Amino acid sequence: MTAMPAAKPYNPLPITTAQFGGSWGQNPFERQVNMTVPSIASTDHYNEQVRSRFGFHVVEVINNEVICAASSANPLMNNATVLIHCRVNPGGVLNFMIKSGVQQEIEQLESVHLPSLLQPMA
Repeated sequence: MTAMPAAKPYNPLPITTAQFGGSWGQNPFERQVNMTVPSIASTDHYNEQVRSRFGFHVVEVINNEVICAASSANPLMNNATVLIHCRVNPGGVLNFMIKSGVQQEIEQLESVHLPSLLQPMA
């Protein structure tokens, strides 16, 4: 019997860059997070990780910067929008700016989901 894949914590939010910019200003909670994930050395690898692990939609990549969007899959969070702007630097240094309309979503992303990038995929 095969195991069912684990549910992703977010649902992709397929929006345009212009919609991302408009939504950025409408989400009042913000957090900067910096972490080093040596296995993520390129924007392509980062994109694959945020899609497959978390369920984010990659909106646009410009040089080493990636913007992505999702809505919470947690029914208690009322489909809260979560936006990430990430700068992928050499050596796997990731500089995140996270915005949401729900503070708890940012805290969950920072304390649970982003640290999982340091673990190998199951």
